[in-house]
Amino acid sequence: MAKLMLALSVALVVLAVRASAACPSNAAAVGFAGPLTMIDHGISGTVKVNSDTSFTVTNFNYDGQAPAVHWWGTKGLTRRDLRGGVELDPTQIVTPRVNTIERVTIKPNLCLSNFTHIVVWCEVAQADFGHLALPSAGMSMSGSAMAPMASATGRKMLGNL
Repeated sequence: MAKLMLALSVALVVLAVRASAACPSNAAAVGFAGPLTMIDHGISGTVKVNSDTSFTVTNFNYDGQAPAVHWWGTKGLTRRDLRGGVELDPTQIVTPRVNTIERVTIKPNLCLSNFTHIVVWCEVAQADFGHLALPSAGMSMSGSAMAPMASATGRKMLGNL
């Protein structure tokens, strides 16, 4: 039984190393920091990409008034891109935040280098409450970019809950 447990432990370590090795350690966004573009619900803060699988948000603010808010990865800011995005962290942001520090480790098998934006996304309202554009290889960016999506639709949907 002890040998079986040891073999399983070794196998799990090997799988974990392989999973983390799938993300490049020299991804363009690693070390990048920039402000979240505020769209709604008082979202603000500065995102710093620690690695291709984690980021930290300092001075994070959110009013806590939306029903299903997550960190979301997208390949753009069109409605289609946003709806086709991926939940980066399964933990919902459910309470108000005032100048907090959020440390986010994204789900296994995901890499930040596969996305162009980190978004504070409400699944119920299907709305972008704030986002950060990530730099890609060969691209120099300073913080957030691109025009924000209007959130009137999100506010209307929340009003109908």
